[in-house]
This record gives sequence, structure tokens and C-alpha cells, in this order.
Amino acid sequence: MDGATPDRREVTASGRRRRIAFAVLTVAMAVPWVLWSHLAAGHVRRTNTTRVMAEAMFGGHGANDQRQSPLQSLLRPRLPSSALTTTAPPAGSSDLGRRAGWVELVAWYWERGMYCVGAGLIIAGVLAAAFTRWSRAVQILAGLAILAATAATLVGLNTLSRPSLGDLPPLSPWTYVIVGTTQSGYGWVLLLVHLRRSRAEREQACFKPGAAELEPPRPFGLCHDSGASETHKAS
Repeated sequence: MDGATPDRREVTASGRRRRIAFAVLTVAMAVPWVLWSHLAAGHVRRTNTTRVMAEAMFGGHGANDQRQSPLQSLLRPRLPSSALTTTAPPAGSSDLGRRAGWVELVAWYWERGMYCVGAGLIIAGVLAAAFTRWSRAVQILAGLAILAATAATLVGLNTLSRPSLGDLPPLSPWTYVIVGTTQSGYGWVLLLVHLRRSRAEREQACFKPGAAELEPPRPFGLCHDSGASETHKAS
């Protein structure tokens, strides 16, 4: 019994340190998340404004036949190729306002959605640090929210570059890979860590007050059914 108590205390302290560390990290992740969302939305608006000014001055439907690297497409707006010519605007250029309005609408809703996810990360981190019972659940919810936000980002990028919707310069497939991997990385970490119960959590779940020693957990974190075993012994 004396040998089991220090071991249980050590395992419990290890689980508490991990819980606090992930709670702090989740709160800290909200800062770059919100900052990146603000910068990305601002980039989309600048690209849209550049496109509108170019088409208003030079005409053109915003055809995008130039190739650009992922970093260029993410960080630097550029004029559509048709803006470099002085040809007469095609018949389809009358929907410039509709396309520009679509881009502004998507950017506005996406940015506010990302701000909500950032606030959710802060709330999840605080709850995980303050309430042991809720820690695992809120961290899993935070991971799922990050993955859902990543999916919304990829869908938004695709709609912005469609000729029938936003008609912004097309993005390289590598851009989608980089954005999806970077934005969803911490979400996958939260899910992989918290969907698998730690040793401390398993042993705390199997520990019964007043017991002489820890009941060893079964595979997958399940505890032995003591009631069933007592019935079996009595029979």
C-alpha cells in the first residue's frame, strides 16, 4: 500500500501538468489564430480592391492566365493580366460589382467566424485549466472547431477564385495544402492527444476511495467490474 500511494500521486501530478500545459497552449494559440485571420482577410480585400480599380480603369473581365507561386498568391495581390491592356471591356464585365460584393461578403463572414473560433480557444483553455472533469471534452471540442474552421477556409478560397463567384486570381494546389496543413495542425494534435486517455486519467478512473491499492486498468482504459467479480466469488 505504501508503495502504491507515491506512484499514484506521481501519475496524478503528471496528468495535471499535462492538462495545464495544453490549456495554456490552447489559449496561446488564439493569438496567432486571430492575427492570421485579420491579415488574410485584409489581403483578400486588397486583392479585390486592386482588381476593381484595374477593371474600372483598363476594362477586362479579370482573366487570370498568369501562373504564380503559393507564396505570391498568399501574400501579394497582383493585377489581372487583362488590366495590362487597353482593349474594350467584354460583355461580361457588367457584373464587376456583383463579383466584388461576393468577395467582400465572404471575407467579412470568414473573418468574423475565425474570430469566434479564436474566442472559443480561449474559453476552452480556461475551462480545461479550471475544471478537471471538463478538460478532455473541451479540448476535443476545440480540436473539432479548428478542423471545421480549416474546412471553411478551404471552401472559401475555392469560391473566391471561381469565375462565376469571386473571380479572384486562382491559387496553386500547393496553396490549399499549405493552408490546410498549417491551420489544422493544432486541431489534429488536440484530437490525437485527448481522444486517447492518458495513464493518469485511466488510473484515476479506476481508483476507488478506501481501496488498498490502485485497480489496474484493462485495455482501452476500461476498469474491472468489481461488482461482477464479487458476485462471481460469492457463487
